Amino acid sequence: MIDYSQYCANSKDDRKLFNEVCGIYAFCYNSEIIYIGQSRHIGKRIYAHMSETKLERTIKLQERYENNGIIGCYKYAIKLYEFIKKNRENIMFCILCKCNEDELNDAEEYYIRKYKPRFNDAGVHSDFHPYNPKK
Repeated sequence: MIDYSQYCANSKDDRKLFNEVCGIYAFCYNSEIIYIGQSRHIGKRIYAHMSETKLERTIKLQERYENNGIIGCYKYAIKLYEFIKKNRENIMFCILCKCNEDELNDAEEYYIRKYKPRFNDAGVHSDFHPYNPKK
């Protein structure tokens, strides 16, 4: 059974509970799942998303790509971080499933296709491109 208990994404204490949890997480706003992601260390990944400077750093990264003639892939992330910046205190997160690292891509795709979160447009409306972190 899935525990959909929600935790405050802006709370350091709530995030720390999941620093060593591998699996799929969701950001929620007003009971709507707005983003689904995967991580080997969910609490640390939530912290990265909630960083006060994440939006500005992501915009600079997109600009650097565009200035080098590369089609940028950060437009969806920018939309997410703009939303987080405006609604920081009301963003919650939940753990959709815990899984092994080798199951992350399939599990993330399953939940994105199931819930169709508004900030996972790249994974829902086109071919799914799983995250493949460097080790």
